[in-house]
Amino acid sequence: MGINPFTSSQRRPTICAMELYQPQVEEIVDPDIRERYENSSRNCYTQHFVARDEGREVGFLSLDLGPLDEPFVIYELFVPRHLRRNGFGTKLLAIAEQKASSLGYEWTLIIPRTMDDVFSQADLESWYTRRRYEKWEEHAFGGIRKRVTPD
Repeated sequence: MGINPFTSSQRRPTICAMELYQPQVEEIVDPDIRERYENSSRNCYTQHFVARDEGREVGFLSLDLGPLDEPFVIYELFVPRHLRRNGFGTKLLAIAEQKASSLGYEWTLIIPRTMDDVFSQADLESWYTRRRYEKWEEHAFGGIRKRVTPD
């Protein structure tokens, strides 16, 4: 695990120009992001991205881009512990939602599962609720969704 470059006496970093890219695994510098990239599930629809902000790796995103009549699946969204609570997860989620909308999907789907002991499952679900995700009653695995196209 890395060291938090932002001590409590420093300001939160400003997210300037977050971008997604699809590196080769050996190009990924952050060990936590590399581990997620290597171990995340894959299928024929899956695309993996690393997020950079001002050249620094800040997150990982795994998306399933299936048929347009199905939801755009945000399979995994990960920000390393030492960078959390700085807005990177919120920005990464917004980028995924924008991508879904621009490709013509009506809904994004997430099955939130906490990946460590820092956030409880309830905290994670609350985080998504604050970003306007709603429980999808018909989803068998506890999915939550958000409409990304106008009604």
